[in-house]
Amino acid sequence: SMAVLPAVGAPLSPFLVVAGATFGIWLGLIGSIIAIALNLCLRYALVHSKLRPHIEALFERFDYTIPDFTAGGRRAWRFAAAIKLTPALPSFAKMYVLAVTSVPFAIYFVVSLAISSAFAVAWIALGDSLLAHDVNHAAGAVIGVRGRSVGAVRWWRKRRSAGSVSAA
Repeated sequence: SMAVLPAVGAPLSPFLVVAGATFGIWLGLIGSIIAIALNLCLRYALVHSKLRPHIEALFERFDYTIPDFTAGGRRAWRFAAAIKLTPALPSFAKMYVLAVTSVPFAIYFVVSLAISSAFAVAWIALGDSLLAHDVNHAAGAVIGVRGRSVGAVRWWRKRRSAGSVSAA
């Protein structure tokens, strides 16, 4: 269920907390990374199936031109990281945006798996500490999640302000 349900909008974080509480940090992390990898493959395949024309029509309906990153390169890597670290979008929307923009699968997969795994560590540690009733461990996990979130927001704001300065 952890590999399939997030593809249709279920949040991933509750699965990660339960994985940490049920299997501990290492086994929970290994299983979660495998589930995240399968989920990423599923989402990419869904977007590149018969669902793609419907998604493109939705973007066109809101007068949004879909960028094309099929060539890959540096811009595709930066775009993938920026979308994945954007704080306002839910995770499932980020993955569909990346896939519909034709970011090559390798870039989509590596960036998404790396960033999702970094956040997964903190959520799994939180789940593990809840089961062990270890307040210090739980506090560390919460601080880790918060720190990663604050870092992502700061990075995103810096990139956004740098883009507006160069556009002026």
